[in-house]
Amino acid sequence: MDTPTATRSRIVATSSSRSSQCDLLTIGQYLRPSAQHLPVVRYYHPDEFADFKRQGEALGFVHVEAGPLVRSSYHAATQEAAAAQQAQLGQASSQEVSL
Repeated sequence: MDTPTATRSRIVATSSSRSSQCDLLTIGQYLRPSAQHLPVVRYYHPDEFADFKRQGEALGFVHVEAGPLVRSSYHAATQEAAAAQQAQLGQASSQEVSL
């Protein structure tokens, strides 16, 4: 798993997705589904997810969901509605970043 600095770098790297007309961004926490899977190295604090969300919005993403339980389908209808409101400005697409 990433350090906060590496994660911030990864979010900044998603700016290339933004320049490719990607409007939706989801950022979630890896959670170990069973003992046979890789362990969680670090849990992110909700304040860090709030910061990740602000960074995504600053990059120009139309809608950003960031939190430990967020997945690409998390509130998908809400995300699509936000993108639809921006449809007059261009085509919306999505990007998911795993921590």
